[in-house]
Amino acid sequence: MDPVSKRADQEAIQQAWATLLGRADAIADSITLALIEQEPAYLASPAPDIAVEIRRSTREHVLQGLRTMSGAPAATDTTKEVWRRTGRERARQQIPMELVLKAYTLGSRTLWEELMLERRRDKSVIDERLLIMAGQQLWRALDSQYETLVDAYRRESARMQQRDLANAL
Repeated sequence: MDPVSKRADQEAIQQAWATLLGRADAIADSITLALIEQEPAYLASPAPDIAVEIRRSTREHVLQGLRTMSGAPAATDTTKEVWRRTGRERARQQIPMELVLKAYTLGSRTLWEELMLERRRDKSVIDERLLIMAGQQLWRALDSQYETLVDAYRRESARMQQRDLANAL
């Protein structure tokens, strides 16, 4: 594929993701509710107001993710820094890593489903070929999220263990 066609395809994919930006908070809230329903263990965290924190964090992730996928400039932190910060925060909140990874998967799946719904409502949003490409990009991004989040979570867990060991001595 020539560079001009590639660029046009990417711009069309970005425009399709941009159609979801106005609903970012509603999408994030649906992810938060589904997460708490599917994984009530989240609420067992000793962190105060964990449900409020999950909602805030999910909203941040969805908005940042949609901005990134739509080609919009980042409002504040880079996307990777959001993932790193979340890894550190979830380790401090003693939320098991597998629950955090499930949340990321749920979020990506929900965004994908929202993009498909948008296409069903208006076929001009994105054609099938580009919809598949958008999905491939989304799942590649999830791999990168996992890698970044897991590294930050493990580093913070190790730091906390060293601190606790030093305090015990």
